[in-house]
Amino acid sequence: MNRIKEAVVLLLIIVFAVAMSISPRYKDIPTETLARTLSADTGLEQMEHFSNSRFKKDYSMNANEFVSVEYYGYEDIMDSETFLLVKSNDQEQLRQLETAISERRKYLMEVFHSYAPENYELLENAVLEIRGDYLVYLVMDNSEQVFQSLLKEIRE
Repeated sequence: MNRIKEAVVLLLIIVFAVAMSISPRYKDIPTETLARTLSADTGLEQMEHFSNSRFKKDYSMNANEFVSVEYYGYEDIMDSETFLLVKSNDQEQLRQLETAISERRKYLMEVFHSYAPENYELLENAVLEIRGDYLVYLVMDNSEQVFQSLLKEIRE
């Protein structure tokens, strides 16, 4: 009986070690640095850097509760382009933000569907992902390209 227990424990340790070795690891890079690195791909220099109050208005969450937030876009309601990069040590907090973003995105898609097909398409092809301690929300022509560039920066 003891041999069986030892074998099960050993098997669990091996499975855990393999799982840890194949799961991706991410670097700890400040969001401000990442945004600056990606600015050539994103056109951030033309976008407005939104304040914490704008973040709260759009997503009903306090930006100060996160490690860091980089939020860019345009004031014009007819321009849905967005760059949002958030870092948090709390995965549940990131999932809550992901839900808030999804709800806002769905609302904007309904608004733009009839009269602004270019914005609707941008929203439809947006990237919304959680990777490690980062949440990424990209609404732009090259969302997937920017996301892949971001992954190259943060993967170990």
